[in-house]
Amino acid sequence: MGFGGGDSTRVIDCRAHDNPGTGIRAGKGSSLNGCTAYSNGGTGIFAADGSNIKDCTAYGNGAAGIYVGDSSSLSGCTARGNANDGIYASNGASIKDCMAGANDGDGIQVSGDCYVVGNTCIGNGAADGDGAGIHATGRDNRIEGNTVTDNDRGIDVDTSGNLIVRNSASDNTTNYDIEAGNRVGVIVIPPTSGAISGTTGGAGVGTTDPWANFTF
Repeated sequence: MGFGGGDSTRVIDCRAHDNPGTGIRAGKGSSLNGCTAYSNGGTGIFAADGSNIKDCTAYGNGAAGIYVGDSSSLSGCTARGNANDGIYASNGASIKDCMAGANDGDGIQVSGDCYVVGNTCIGNGAADGDGAGIHATGRDNRIEGNTVTDNDRGIDVDTSGNLIVRNSASDNTTNYDIEAGNRVGVIVIPPTSGAISGTTGGAGVGTTDPWANFTF
């Protein structure tokens, strides 16, 4: 392991590079801000239940990029080129404004009761891997306002009882793979526009529903 601590650890602007196991490990109720985990043999950043991860980067690690326990919060993080999921969160997590790209597994995987909003997930399931941009395996998740492109599956929801609204998906092998019994905003393919030069034009987005999901 690179370094870490027990419960209520605070780590700021630290870097863990080329360690044989986990890069940065923190116990319950910890806070990590501005940290980087690069090319570690195991998980890049691991934080237990109730932790807050902000503006951290996990790149090229041998397992998941960032792994957090129950009731944790991630914002502004980047996970790219990891050998498993980019970001994995257990139950009750909030994942906002993160970027997950070119991971061998899912870009972002969550269990249940999570809030997944405003993230960008590109090219996951890389190399010979298999992955979705966003993958929910449990119930009671809200998946909203994300952009998923060039993944094996854009948004992949395994069970019923989730809310999926205002997302955009393009050039995934399968854009939406959602189990029956979920609440899903209508999926719309907007019409294409002609050439535009000036201050007018455009063909609209094909709906006035503010909760619609898009394929483009």
